[in-house]
Amino acid sequence: MALALMPLKFECSACQHQYYQHYKDSELHYPNCPHCHKNGLLMGTAEPDDLLKHPYDLVCSIFKSLNKPSKQHL
Repeated sequence: MALALMPLKFECSACQHQYYQHYKDSELHYPNCPHCHKNGLLMGTAEPDDLLKHPYDLVCSIFKSLNKPSKQHL
């Protein structure tokens, strides 16, 4: 359960910013950088060290994923 809450870590090659977002297999491309809006590179899952280095970004990403309404399938 805890692993499912951990977002993936991406790095933007354009602005060198690391960001954390959840990614689903059904998406066609990786999420864009929130700063420059270019595609990022997948760095792997967020690690406990990331919580110490970037606590605000990581916690915001987790809360955003928890607050998203689930899509209902008909």
